[in-house]
Amino acid sequence: MITSDLMLREHVQNELGWEPSLNSETIGVGVHDAVVTLSGHVESYAQKHAAGKVVAAIRGVRGVANELDVKLPIDSERSDEDIAHTIASIFTWSSSIPKNVIRVEVSQGWVTLEGSVPWNFQRDAAEAAVKDLLGVKGLSNLVTVNGQTGVRVPHSYLEAAIRRKEPDFIEPIALRIEGTSVIIAGKVRSLEAKGRIERTAWNFPGVMRVENLLEVEPSAEVIELV
Repeated sequence: MITSDLMLREHVQNELGWEPSLNSETIGVGVHDAVVTLSGHVESYAQKHAAGKVVAAIRGVRGVANELDVKLPIDSERSDEDIAHTIASIFTWSSSIPKNVIRVEVSQGWVTLEGSVPWNFQRDAAEAAVKDLLGVKGLSNLVTVNGQTGVRVPHSYLEAAIRRKEPDFIEPIALRIEGTSVIIAGKVRSLEAKGRIERTAWNFPGVMRVENLLEVEPSAEVIELV
């Protein structure tokens, strides 16, 4: 695994250097057992998020520990009040975010979202609206999904939808539905695949919780090719 980790580290560094929104010179990369740790600093929370997304998309990566610090340039500093007012305005005008259900708290540039929404895409929309804002140093999305009351999640439909999105499982998927919760287990070849499957499960009405137990297990051949 040492040789593979060294190869994977080089590949991650190359990918970060290829991403135009990032300055890879300020980002350190460590790899152990195909789990990548990012250290150093970036100039915005959006860049931190982008760095994690770049790494998660690489074949062979089993996990990402994003420990990047956000160090805002002086001209990007904003007051907590200014950031909070901006977020409130964005939420008011967004067609994807329910009105008056998400509470916003900002402390030293760190944004915390709380509340409850019917769908996970609304929770994701709130997060997406915040992460690219100037002055934001971090984000905690504590919004919960309350689902569609009384709606039953059909097992066969959900399994078919997952297989349409991600047919390349290393082993057969294990899908269990317990009331409003969906539990998914099995093995996939990338973190991206794991994320796509989870998003598919969240898209079904009635789902209030998704437990993603999928393991990322790239083959030795895949690691050699990255």
